Amino acid sequence: MPSNKPYYHAIAFISDIHGNLEALEAILEDIKRQQVSSIYCLGDIVGYGPDPMACTRRLMTLLESKQLIATVAGNHDYGVCDQDLSSFSSSAKEVMEWTIEQMQGTDEANYIRGLCQKELIKKIGRFWLVHSTINPAPEKWDYLKTKNAGENFENRKIVFVGHSHIPAIYSKYSAGKDWHPISLFGNDGHYFLPPAQKVMLPPGKSSKSYRLEVNDPFPTMIINAGSVGQPRDNNPNARYALYITIDYKSYIEYRQVGYDVQKTVEKHKERGLSCDERLATRLCTGGNTRFDNEFKKPEWFPNFS
Repeated sequence: MPSNKPYYHAIAFISDIHGNLEALEAILEDIKRQQVSSIYCLGDIVGYGPDPMACTRRLMTLLESKQLIATVAGNHDYGVCDQDLSSFSSSAKEVMEWTIEQMQGTDEANYIRGLCQKELIKKIGRFWLVHSTINPAPEKWDYLKTKNAGENFENRKIVFVGHSHIPAIYSKYSAGKDWHPISLFGNDGHYFLPPAQKVMLPPGKSSKSYRLEVNDPFPTMIINAGSVGQPRDNNPNARYALYITIDYKSYIEYRQVGYDVQKTVEKHKERGLSCDERLATRLCTGGNTRFDNEFKKPEWFPNFS
């Protein structure tokens, strides 16, 4: 008898892991639960976080098992390779100097170096992968925002990006029936940010934060997958995006995953860099470097002084 089970296919897009092993492992567990067939990584495996080696090694393992199909390098990955840190903020520079020292002469550093020797734009069928922007050139490490999204559409392609750590959808022709866009260029495009859910989920707990039906079989869109390891949209949970096909319908779905933030924060304290308190605070607030009335300091947050 023919099966009544619908056809299901899911591809995961992860970005900006930034040395956060607990967030990465939580995301990978959720990816397994979502029955994902392929994973694409949009760069910045290292930087900021305390586990650059372990995160890089985890991606190497995924590549060996053929779960990870493709990765493009980000600017922090490039920092390991060319060690030109002149464009980095003081915090990012301090962490990159520590990261370079930790990774020096390792297989993990060689893996990152190999990524940096490849094209910064990867074209896989109707999907294009780039960490930053297509225009200006990706090695400029510009941020893709509303003002320059129109210069980065590729006709009948979905461009997946990272770098800003903020999930966003840019659609050139149609807003879709189930979302309410902000006009971007008159009739030329639309822009949408999934609403931030400002609650830290328990470790291992996950949920769909937004799903958009893609009505056009060959849409012209840009998708920012958000950040696995350091979200900056006031949502402290680890984030990634799925491209799902169910029978003849396709969807963009954003997932948020709770992870052991306390464990990662403790690693920042143990590392002891001058920027670690700010970086640890960001993990708890979803981007802010200070606690306030909206994001109160957790009772378990350590004393960095």
